[in-house]
Amino acid sequence: VIETAGDKSMQVKYEMSMKNQMYGKSGDFIKGRELFAMILVSFKSPDHTEVLYNSHHLYVFNYYGDDQLEAFYNKWLDIVYNMKQDDRPSLNSLRDTLFRKIEHSKLMHFDISRYRTFDEGHPQKTYDFLITMIKGYIARGKQERLLKERERAVKISLTSTKTTPALEDAEKPTAPIKTKKENVAAASSTDDPPKGRPKAKAKSEAASVLPTPSPKSHADKNNKKGKGGKGRSSSPVDKKKIFCNYFFNK
Repeated sequence: VIETAGDKSMQVKYEMSMKNQMYGKSGDFIKGRELFAMILVSFKSPDHTEVLYNSHHLYVFNYYGDDQLEAFYNKWLDIVYNMKQDDRPSLNSLRDTLFRKIEHSKLMHFDISRYRTFDEGHPQKTYDFLITMIKGYIARGKQERLLKERERAVKISLTSTKTTPALEDAEKPTAPIKTKKENVAAASSTDDPPKGRPKAKAKSEAASVLPTPSPKSHADKNNKKGKGGKGRSSSPVDKKKIFCNYFFNK
């Protein structure tokens, strides 16, 4: 840590080097807790600068508004508790300073008007009275927000008309199952009918392109064999290569 801190740890690094040399003469080593103590001392600040706030911060601190009463209260306590004891004002000074900041609040108007009627020395004209008053408004505000959220949730649960998914699925009509003939008829009806007779034409074109065997060739062979002629026999034809006339026409 000291090595990677750079210039910030220059003083600690120098003190560590001196201690290592001092311990090396006696055959000892510097301990980790000593290094840790040197790091803590290097971060220590003077006593008069340790205080985060002083009386100046308390006087320039302004009221956030009624909608941020809790944030104002928390910040006020943060300033007061983090002031040096000698700089912290007296309770009467804190009372008057806090009252001047919240005296125009519309939320606490009733209690502030009541507080104004207290004479100096009245048992309730104290700093604790103002703090307790603010805490009470914060607590009641939280309760009202929770009550509104609960009422809103109840209203949503009562006005919701959405059915369960199982009922919605049961109410949907099931599609009728079509037969094979109906599917074929639907497919043919959805196709755009071309001009003339394109389908028949396509069949005739497909039939004309494919070679069709002549039925007379089979008859001629049978006639020649039946007459007992010893003419030249035709080469055997593989029937697997003969196209089916019925298949391509129908």
